[in-house]
Amino acid sequence: MRLLAQFDPASQGLVRQFFRKLSLFAVFATMVSIPQTHHLAMIGTLLQTQCLIAGGFSILVAALSRQKFDAATLTYWDEALAFACLGTFSRLATGFVQP
Repeated sequence: MRLLAQFDPASQGLVRQFFRKLSLFAVFATMVSIPQTHHLAMIGTLLQTQCLIAGGFSILVAALSRQKFDAATLTYWDEALAFACLGTFSRLATGFVQP
């Protein structure tokens, strides 16, 4: 938690919220894909889709609340970028796992 202490309180809340969302996505993707025979590929595909949707909502919230893209604190633009990176990583990982 030392890393989190380096951020201001608003940024700390956004980071916590981001990890809660990511945890929920991982649990959902794992639970849904258990009955599948190729469950690792299914997990990657579900995570990719969830990150894409969450990133889109983050962009929408950032635009509607008129947050600056290059603000001094973390904003929903940063969350959207993090979701885009995770979605891309999930896509690449799924490509390695698929039969």
